[in-house]
Amino acid sequence: MCPFSKTLPTQSMIVLRSISELSKEMKEKFSTGQVLSRYYVLCEDTSCKKLSRTRISQLISELEMLGIINTRLKTTGGHGKTRLISLNIPKDKVETILYS
Repeated sequence: MCPFSKTLPTQSMIVLRSISELSKEMKEKFSTGQVLSRYYVLCEDTSCKKLSRTRISQLISELEMLGIINTRLKTTGGHGKTRLISLNIPKDKVETILYS
């Protein structure tokens, strides 16, 4: 039994599901913007309220503090910055967190 499955809020679970789906599709790390886009699609599919970009960024930071994901800051010169995200735990354990 995974200790996170009972304690993660619904919105955090949707963000984690977004990250999980992206990690299955992409072999490399992906950006916060890609997670945000997938999150919005999942919110529409599940009829959940969409959170702001800032709040999603905070949820990503919380998942990183829990050790579920890794992030690395990437600056793009004058165009701002983004975080590159990857899973820190095996994909099957993420599935356990999401569906238990």
